[in-house]
Amino acid sequence: MDIFPRLNVITAVSRFLISLNPTFANQNTMNNVRTSKIIDLRPEPEKFKVGDKVRYDLGNGEIREGEIRTYNEKSKIFSIIRTEDNIDFIDLAYEKMLLSHVVQSDPDKVVQMTRTQTSKVIPPVPFAKVITPAMVKAVQASPVVQVGVPTSAKVEPIKDKEQYLTTPEIIDGAGANSLKESLKIFKLATGDIVVAASDKGINYKTYNPHNEDRVAVIPSYNGIVVADGMGGHGHGEDAALALANAIVKSPDNIDDAIKAAQKDMADNKLGNAGTCYMYSQIATNEKGDKYLNLFQAGDVHAVVYDKNGKILFESKDESAVQEMVDDPEGIDPDQALYNPARNIVTNALFQDSGKKKMERFGPLPKGAVVVVGSDGIFDNLTADEIWGEIKGKSPRDAVGRISDVTDERMGNARQIIQDTDKLGGRWSREKYSDGYKSEPKPDNRGLAIIYIQ
Repeated sequence: MDIFPRLNVITAVSRFLISLNPTFANQNTMNNVRTSKIIDLRPEPEKFKVGDKVRYDLGNGEIREGEIRTYNEKSKIFSIIRTEDNIDFIDLAYEKMLLSHVVQSDPDKVVQMTRTQTSKVIPPVPFAKVITPAMVKAVQASPVVQVGVPTSAKVEPIKDKEQYLTTPEIIDGAGANSLKESLKIFKLATGDIVVAASDKGINYKTYNPHNEDRVAVIPSYNGIVVADGMGGHGHGEDAALALANAIVKSPDNIDDAIKAAQKDMADNKLGNAGTCYMYSQIATNEKGDKYLNLFQAGDVHAVVYDKNGKILFESKDESAVQEMVDDPEGIDPDQALYNPARNIVTNALFQDSGKKKMERFGPLPKGAVVVVGSDGIFDNLTADEIWGEIKGKSPRDAVGRISDVTDERMGNARQIIQDTDKLGGRWSREKYSDGYKSEPKPDNRGLAIIYIQ
């Protein structure tokens, strides 16, 4: 039976009973809470899955937007993240009931709303189930994991509002003090989304701050370049730009692009200038499966995550520290995170030398996320830490978060190391004093994140 004819009856009875118990109404007023009216929870499971961006109707005239984050089949509670600080918890434990919860800024301040049961004519009552701050924090910290398929609450997909670039572009980040200032979002020919940015970093070469990293995106060829110019050799930014330009011109032939870049470096008399790089390309086979082709020299790093944050693939740097890790009598991966030789690479592109390493990973699952970054990113954050910062965020917010975290670590690097030394040194503990595993290091930053659709 349709529930909407009961609306006026329920509202009248509710107002009458609340008038007999004014303390309840006053409590709601003090908490600045709106009472939910009739909620129509019509089954539409085909439109509803974890990870969807959705628009949903609370039934009280309010339409909200957010992303389905978690669903617990046992408790029948799912969460919708509206912004970083706002989460709705919706309870489907009983027929046609809505449990809505709003977290404003501080997860410890849980704002209680009321629940209306539409199968009986009763007034709004306080929640029988209480969402605690701990539950809120658990949702904020959890990966996107689907445990069941809940029933829809008048859910419909949200149309993508982002304006995507579809022409090739090189991001130099020359005047940028933050990744957020140079950020651009592209759509590849495969339909996958790329967010890319580059900047000079914080406290790097304070005597002459400039950016030697370059990021290029070639949408029509599904190509992404992260080039890290070698600052210790001089003209690092020119070498990185030479390679980025060459790949943009010859995206389908990396060998021709490398030769063109080397000729450019020689013609411009760049001397011993060199650049590390990672050229990533999304390729498809006849079945439509997507693969990641990687062409690498040096320590530009790539990680592939599935939609829940599991690491499916991680590239190996061509560096002195990686050789120590590979040596059975060398160091372990944790020690590599604070080894003083982290900045030494064993391969790079110069005008007269440089080997090309190629790797291929796939097929890429739908929802996979590929992060490619220079050592300004991966020397400050591990692969697991990066996922912890970007999970559940939009492409734009993900880059913003990486920018903010590495800003903080670069800007306070000396103090973080000193504080950790006072605690016994990094070798005696799992993390630095700021909670991250790698020794903080000021550097330029080049970053691209690919979202597989």
